[in-house]
Amino acid sequence: MDQIREDRRTNGESAEDSWHQHEHLSAQLELDAVRLLADAGTPELAKFAIDSVEQQQHDHMRTEFAQAAGFGTYADLVAASAGIDTDDDGQWYVTLLPNGQWLAWNFFDVRSDLKHTTREAAVAHIEQIARVNLPR
Repeated sequence: MDQIREDRRTNGESAEDSWHQHEHLSAQLELDAVRLLADAGTPELAKFAIDSVEQQQHDHMRTEFAQAAGFGTYADLVAASAGIDTDDDGQWYVTLLPNGQWLAWNFFDVRSDLKHTTREAAVAHIEQIARVNLPR
């Protein structure tokens, strides 16, 4: 716990600032953080552990998305996809699915329900979303 307080002070964060930023931490969450820091030995290693778990969860979500679209792996889905340029600089893709439908998707909207009967319809859907997302 003293290590956490010391880290906050060396980062220019007062105890009061820290409280206002993190006042919603539960006692259990703070205890878990203290245990993680103690087990890891350094704040950097504790953060690495958290980042690793987050990446694993993200990878799992991508795998589930690919499998719901009919592909064995996320890499197979990406390999079968074509990038679509949009005015909003979004990274959109269209993919011919094993069932003959076209999927419109991007890394931020990994939903398998954006299926269309033609590639043109999938691209039109992407362009419509891009127009809505343009800054005004």
